[in-house]
Amino acid sequence: MERKMNRLSIINSVAQAIKAQTYIEIGVNTGEVFFSVHVRQKIAVDPHFKFSGRAKLHRIPQVRKLLYKNHEHFYEMSSDDFFAEQSELMEKFKPDLSFIDGLHTYGQTYKDVMNCLKYLSPKGVIIVHDTNPICPAFETPAVHSIQEVLDKANKGEIPGWTGNWSGDVWKAIVRLQCEREDLSIFTLDIDWGVTIITRKNNANKLSVKDIDSLNYKDLDQNRVKWLNLKKPDFLEELIQGLTC
Repeated sequence: MERKMNRLSIINSVAQAIKAQTYIEIGVNTGEVFFSVHVRQKIAVDPHFKFSGRAKLHRIPQVRKLLYKNHEHFYEMSSDDFFAEQSELMEKFKPDLSFIDGLHTYGQTYKDVMNCLKYLSPKGVIIVHDTNPICPAFETPAVHSIQEVLDKANKGEIPGWTGNWSGDVWKAIVRLQCEREDLSIFTLDIDWGVTIITRKNNANKLSVKDIDSLNYKDLDQNRVKWLNLKKPDFLEELIQGLTC
């Protein structure tokens, strides 16, 4: 396992453990993670790719063929549109590994997880980023885009703003912990929260009411239980379970 643990090293460790052949990433941005994931077939979904340099060249079919990267597929659209329009593709690929790092809102993250679950292979794993915000400024909710948060920050309306944003993604994790008995869900306390979801019995079933109205204070008081928060070295135990 790689020494420096972050979302990328976790993704690659899980991919190796389950021998993943197919990967989908929601929220690709610059491609920093996507192009470094060691899986043969990969699908990138983002409304606005921000590739540069060699990553930008990968989008050109002729270049990808020369670089032996012809198994990368790019969909510059919202995740909602992607899942609505590409159901046949997803049925064909049945991703073994899904990484969700798109619009950092509770509602959108929940939809992305549910859509990925619909097509996930039997051995599949879903990884969600930014699920453990470290302060209220990080957690500032948005409805449609990060621009809403940036506008508030520029007006000085977000105390403690540093430019980093995770939104209220964590609420999607709490909701899944409440609704699903067939999913094992835990969050590694690293890289602003990396949540790992597998098809196993939920040993941390929650009963939390009125999730929509929860705020950062509620999370902070219940963080370990609600997120099933684990120290980073818990990944070793997960990997052992995935390879059995």
